[in-house]
Parts: sequence; C-alpha cells; structure tokens
Amino acid sequence: MEKRCARCEKMFVCTGDVNCWCSTTFVAPKVSNYISDLYDDCICEDCIKELTKKMISDS
Repeated sequence: MEKRCARCEKMFVCTGDVNCWCSTTFVAPKVSNYISDLYDDCICEDCIKELTKKMISDS
C-alpha cells in the first residue's frame, strides 16, 4: 500500500507486515522514540536514515 511520509510527505510503499522494508531496517532506540513521539504514522526510509545520521552524530 502506498503511504505518505508523515515527515516529508513523500509517497512510499508500506506493506504493514514482516515483509515490509522497515522490518529489516535497524532503527536505534533513541531515533525510534523520537519518531513515535512526533509522528502518528510511518515515515519513509530516507527520513529514517536522515534522522539516524543527525541524531547519532549529535551524540
């Protein structure tokens, strides 16, 4: 199913199950908590990578 990223509004594919790209993408707990605090829905892979890079480098 196509979804719109809650952060950047770019369209991306989400299967919503164990076959989804996000099920194999590592998201650090700090980043995961940040995402769940700010957004009510999924964000795209690019945004996850961007936030991870920013938050890890700021540590």
